[in-house]
Amino acid sequence: MPKWALSLIILLCLQEARGQDLDYNVVQYNSENGLPENSVNDLLLDRNRYLWIATQYGLARFDGQHFRVYNTSNTPVLKSNRVTVLFETKDHRILIPSTFGDSVLYEVTRDYVIRKDTTGARLKRTVVNDHSTGVFDFAGMPVSLARGHPKWIINEHEAVVAQGHDYFYLNNQTGAITLLPAVANARACVIGDLFVLVRPDGAANGFQNGRPVPLTADSLAKAVFRGTEDWPDARFFINIKGGRSIVRRNNDIYDLRIAGGRLTAKRLFRNLSFLQNMAEYTLQYDSTEERLFIGTLNAGLWVVTRHQFHTYAFTTSDANNNIFEAFQWLPGRGFFTSRGILGPGESRPSTAPDLPNWSCFYKSPDGALWYTRGKHLYRYDLHTRRETEPDTMKLDDCVVSMTGSWIATRHSLLVMGQNGLRFVLKRAFEAHHIEIIADISPTVLWIGTTNGLYAFDKEAGTLENVLPKVDARCIYKARDGSLWVGTYGQGYYKYWKGLFRALPLDPEHYLEAAHAFLEDHEGYFWISTNHGLFRIRKAELDSAACGVGYRPLMYYFDKSCGFRTNEFNGGCQPAVVEDGAGHAFFPSMNGIVGFTPDSCRAEMAGGPLLVDGMTVDSVALDCRKNNKIGADFNRIVVQVSTPFYGAPENLHEEYRLVGDTWFPVSSDGSIVINKLPYGAYTLSIRKWNGYRFDKVHVVFRVLPHWYDEPLVWVVVLVVLFIVILYMRYRFWRLQNLRLQRKVAERTFDLERSTLIKNNLISVIMHDLRSPLHAQDLLIKTLYRQYQRAGGGDLTYILGELQTSSRNVVQFTSDFLVWYHSQQTGFSLMLERVTLQPFVAQILDFHQAAAVQKGIVLGQDIDPTLTLWTDPHLLAIVLRNIVDNAVKYTARGSVRVHASVSGTDVRIRVADTGKGMSPEVLTALVSGDTELVSGDAAPKISSSGGHFLGYRFIRDFIGQLGGDIAIESAYGKGTTVTVVLPLRPA
Repeated sequence: MPKWALSLIILLCLQEARGQDLDYNVVQYNSENGLPENSVNDLLLDRNRYLWIATQYGLARFDGQHFRVYNTSNTPVLKSNRVTVLFETKDHRILIPSTFGDSVLYEVTRDYVIRKDTTGARLKRTVVNDHSTGVFDFAGMPVSLARGHPKWIINEHEAVVAQGHDYFYLNNQTGAITLLPAVANARACVIGDLFVLVRPDGAANGFQNGRPVPLTADSLAKAVFRGTEDWPDARFFINIKGGRSIVRRNNDIYDLRIAGGRLTAKRLFRNLSFLQNMAEYTLQYDSTEERLFIGTLNAGLWVVTRHQFHTYAFTTSDANNNIFEAFQWLPGRGFFTSRGILGPGESRPSTAPDLPNWSCFYKSPDGALWYTRGKHLYRYDLHTRRETEPDTMKLDDCVVSMTGSWIATRHSLLVMGQNGLRFVLKRAFEAHHIEIIADISPTVLWIGTTNGLYAFDKEAGTLENVLPKVDARCIYKARDGSLWVGTYGQGYYKYWKGLFRALPLDPEHYLEAAHAFLEDHEGYFWISTNHGLFRIRKAELDSAACGVGYRPLMYYFDKSCGFRTNEFNGGCQPAVVEDGAGHAFFPSMNGIVGFTPDSCRAEMAGGPLLVDGMTVDSVALDCRKNNKIGADFNRIVVQVSTPFYGAPENLHEEYRLVGDTWFPVSSDGSIVINKLPYGAYTLSIRKWNGYRFDKVHVVFRVLPHWYDEPLVWVVVLVVLFIVILYMRYRFWRLQNLRLQRKVAERTFDLERSTLIKNNLISVIMHDLRSPLHAQDLLIKTLYRQYQRAGGGDLTYILGELQTSSRNVVQFTSDFLVWYHSQQTGFSLMLERVTLQPFVAQILDFHQAAAVQKGIVLGQDIDPTLTLWTDPHLLAIVLRNIVDNAVKYTARGSVRVHASVSGTDVRIRVADTGKGMSPEVLTALVSGDTELVSGDAAPKISSSGGHFLGYRFIRDFIGQLGGDIAIESAYGKGTTVTVVLPLRPA
């Protein structure tokens, strides 16, 4: 029997089993999901397969995914939103007549911009309608004919006008007007360049160039027209567009063709029940994809696509009965399933109590079926239709897979030998059960489990986990001997050169659960998943396994193609069945899905890739130009369109702006770009059209902020350079000033130091001269006294001589200490000092001199008073003060007082000497050496060097962190107060 005959028998046998499933998919669009409004006046499918939709509220262009609406708000050339007619000329120009008059036409450009048609505007009396294939100019024709209705415009030079029951052929090029033979109650249509009148009995009359053409009609064409003369448009309607006539008869759709002088009809769709009593305005048919577009009066747009897949299911109210796992095809009977036979006359599930287990229906090479029922293995002979039990041994579980003589239950592996069944691996898979087994070679058996794929050595009896941690539920050996593994959740693999190579997944990762492989005769693999069915070229998967080539094209089929559900079933044997006549069947969660793999179409996005619009912050731009965009923009939106009416998963659009990474275009066809730095950009957009890329580019420039302009940077750099020069000049000028000031200060200090040294030398000479002069006088006196008196009483003179020598020694010691204190690196040596004994030692030092001058020395100091200080410096300070007091007092007293004031101790030395004049006191406090020279010098120096002594005192007190005050009245005495901290800071 020929293969085509067997296929026909199969389809006829399964019609009853298919029940009420429709052989088409239908989608409705209205004002709620894209259309401007629900009244569709006309449709036009252009040469690029964009669908144009004329409505009462604007013109829409549909690409299968999105609607692009043209109206007066976004297309200023349009004067009205009401569009009634669309047509395409023979040279593929899309024209749209204005509702203000036929003399105004709009044209759609190649890049889908609407503009006025200048060609049609030059015609005087243009006429177009929904039967038009061009623009017909009625200039020179009788006005009565121009006003006649209806009209059929065959092309720009030929038209037919009806007046009553008469039909007139018009030719505006030759001026011919021909009355066509009358045909009562005829239906008119245009097919190609023929005008055809079909009578109610189905007989046809054809006319070409106004002359009759012999024409007959086949039986189906006659049946389409028979008895329809009084039918309303809701039952019978002829849509004429572009030389093609599509007929609706009740809810069936037909395509009229003429071939060899014969009018034929082909039924496109049967029983479009949703059209019941619905009046449509217009039809368009895409013969390539077997898709029908229907525009209706008030229900919007309907898109009808013929199914390529068919679902077979039981007639039952229990949905569980149509969850199919393993099954087999029984020629002439239908499907052998775990719920009974599904076929003609047997469309209801069996109610028998002891049905076969669902997991495995193995067909052996001899054509017999093997399955388990209740843990016993059975064999069913298709020829004798007898069921036998090869071995009465009870299994540990149901059989899940068989290959040759090897049998697997969920937990064990068995072999069928001459003596019956024998366990090879009994209960070896307790933690994870077996899903599939496959013979790989005479010595190796693969065992797929829920936790890895194992290789079993038949001779050694050993197991090796060759693909761990996968749920292996499918093992397929291709026609070329290559091995493929499908898993549940871990993708699919090819075994190549001793390794399992993971294969690419689809963008949605549906292929993570690969249930079964089917290899057709066109070089494709069909892979069922939990989310639909994939078709992938095997050669591309081979390349991917080797790490070469592009990403495989994974064509996706979903339930809009004829499934009841996208969820196919796996984990059973077999998970796909072929009937030997070119048909294949997959189990699903709602029926058995059947189709013809070798003839199944894969709809590609073969139309042009179009940039449909570009907006910057909601302001529309012409994307054909190199637009300049302000620096402060927030968002750029580019709309992309391509005609494609298939599943969105098969539309692969990507874009790239910067770098080499391509990003998918969003599902609404928009590309959103936020905030870019200034510069020139090229937005590249590509569409994957099967095995090539279509690309378009949008070029634009983001302008810089004013502060990013090159001129601004030049000015900034110049200003910065000037500022740097100025700052450098100012720096060096300040440096020079500082150097000059420092030089002046150093010069001043040097001059002052020189002056001080000079004065210091003068003072030192004065201070040393007095004691040395006194010593000289004492020595002379001592010598004379010794000569004159022979020794005499020398006590006084020797005492004075001792005092003078001691003063010289003390002065030189104090001067040396003072000089060291002026050097850097000098540091204090702090100690706790009890003040009363410390002062007593100093007073004892001056006691002899005081006695000689009749001076009483005393102190008023608390014995417990102590302070932290440098005792050596403090001794010099107090010794000089007491020395000055003794030196300038005659027959009086010198007393030392000490008291605590807060954190300080105040030491006062008071004498009853002659005191100092205000001038001398001022000079002493200020340290001005000029005041101690000249006339004033003798007054200071003659009294014994108190200027240099005061210099010692002042500097040492400063070193100790204290202060000094002098109170003096001439002729009354002097009080010197020293203030020192009790503890160092």
